[in-house]
Amino acid sequence: MANTPRFGVGYTLVCKTGSLSMLKRIITVFLGDGFSKAINIGVSLYLISFLDVDQYAYFTVVFTSIMMGYQVACGLIERLYITDYSNFIVVSRQSYMLIALPIGSIFFIYTMTVLESKAGLFFFAGYLAFIFFQVLRIVAQKKENFRRFVILDVLKNSIWAGLTTLLVFLGAQLADYFLMALVLSTWVVVLCAIHMRYFDSIETGKPKLGGIISAFNYLIMRADVVFYSILSGCMPYIALVLISFLGSVETVAAYGVAMRYQALFSMVVYAINVVLLPRMASGSAEEVKHVITFFYKKVPYALLASIVAIALVWLIMPLIGAEKYSGAQAAFILFACCSLCSLISAPAASYLLALRQYRSMLKCICLGLLAIFATLPAMLLLSKIYGVALACAFGYLCVACGFIMYMKRVAHEDINN
Repeated sequence: MANTPRFGVGYTLVCKTGSLSMLKRIITVFLGDGFSKAINIGVSLYLISFLDVDQYAYFTVVFTSIMMGYQVACGLIERLYITDYSNFIVVSRQSYMLIALPIGSIFFIYTMTVLESKAGLFFFAGYLAFIFFQVLRIVAQKKENFRRFVILDVLKNSIWAGLTTLLVFLGAQLADYFLMALVLSTWVVVLCAIHMRYFDSIETGKPKLGGIISAFNYLIMRADVVFYSILSGCMPYIALVLISFLGSVETVAAYGVAMRYQALFSMVVYAINVVLLPRMASGSAEEVKHVITFFYKKVPYALLASIVAIALVWLIMPLIGAEKYSGAQAAFILFACCSLCSLISAPAASYLLALRQYRSMLKCICLGLLAIFATLPAMLLLSKIYGVALACAFGYLCVACGFIMYMKRVAHEDINN
């Protein structure tokens, strides 16, 4: 009993105050990101109803390639920058290139394979712009400057909405024009940030001889987080990648529509992770445990609200342009189940990330991917249209169970030690 820590009223008050402050930040990110996503989804919903099915399928593949490419690359940069800052910053300049170049090349080839060379050019311009854009947001996240974090995204989506309105007024009907508007809006924000010297606040190591080799060795030594970040970044989009090879143009478009509606529910998980990760990475073990307990008490309410929202969206989908995409409503339900699995496991994932349990998390992601590919043939026999979505929903469930199981195991080991 002598070694048992005792916490007084002051500690409890600090914990409660910190939890409420963190909850306020999550709400700030959620509302700000929600407003930004509302603009983004508003544009997407208009394109869903405005574009022909084949044009929206084309838009979906290029848009998904850009989103998946930069999120895979920047997801890795974010984890290294926030959770291993002192080591990463020494080789950051070289690491940016070693991370972004190979990942971008892979998705460039994918876009060219599924579509055409013109789509590859759109991907390259968009991928580069979003890399610069997201690095700005990662730095703001690290410094817990969530106002700048939100404003950058709101500005980008507002410009895209304005350009889209102009294109519609001019009578544009091809997906190419709306992709150009998206890329241009991102570059405008990046160039404004350069003009306002936002990039000057990004600390980087001084270039030196052998820096590339040092950065390569650094990434090799952190293979667990590298592979985890790459695979987890691909997970949200793997359904669309698979269906782009296995399905028809109509099915690709339906999946694209369903995923745009699903994006609304991903905001909750995203807001939690954005705020929890930097705080947990710098917090004490007791503070981390307190935060996890606090948020798991709130998850049931968020879960219930999400289920009600999913039902409402499912009901109104035919009224706002989804009726011409056969199968989009059912696909939306399956993808929404993926978001619910992520919501349930979000605090556990943040906890494991903060403790750098990358190998455990990598095992969970590999389990989910294995579940997807193992069940895919049977699911496709069950339904050619929904087979991919069914397999992905099962894979997400496996990942969520794995995260929660490992969180309990790690927490139990900490108590015993």
